[in-house]
Amino acid sequence: MGTSTLAVRCPVSQVQLAGYDQRAKELREDCEKTGCKGILRKHAKESEAAGYHYGAAASYGMLAEKDAAFTAQEQAAAAGSRLDAIKLNPP
Repeated sequence: MGTSTLAVRCPVSQVQLAGYDQRAKELREDCEKTGCKGILRKHAKESEAAGYHYGAAASYGMLAEKDAAFTAQEQAAAAGSRLDAIKLNPP
């Protein structure tokens, strides 16, 4: 996976742009240790724990963990999240 793909798939840039410099630093350190997949998996688990199932579904989708992505998506829908922004972008 090239650097440009990591920049798009890993949430570090978006977190930093949102003004969360400390969180971006933590994610960058995690990326160095576990790679992009590690960050996405961590984000999915943290999102689920926080009840943010839409975010978990997106992370699981980027990991190509289809069953987990659809389960999280169903939980998001049951919780009343709008799912109209989800687009298909197969790897």
